[in-house]
Amino acid sequence: MIVKVSIYYFIYTFKTNTKGEAPIYCKIAVNGKQKRFSTGISILSKLWDATKQKVKGKNLIAEDIKKMKSSQ
Repeated sequence: MIVKVSIYYFIYTFKTNTKGEAPIYCKIAVNGKQKRFSTGISILSKLWDATKQKVKGKNLIAEDIKKMKSSQ
């Protein structure tokens, strides 16, 4: 049996906090069934690259997210 798994990261701009930061969410799909959850990390929208699904530039948040993604 073949199992298709997709993992996608995105920011939820509708839940921007008072600092102007949006939470980073993760969407996992397994054979068409999806679950979304917050990673617990928020960033400024201008620092998010939606195409690459990662934080722009090199900073502590970018490094933390890189570690989180590689541990999957």
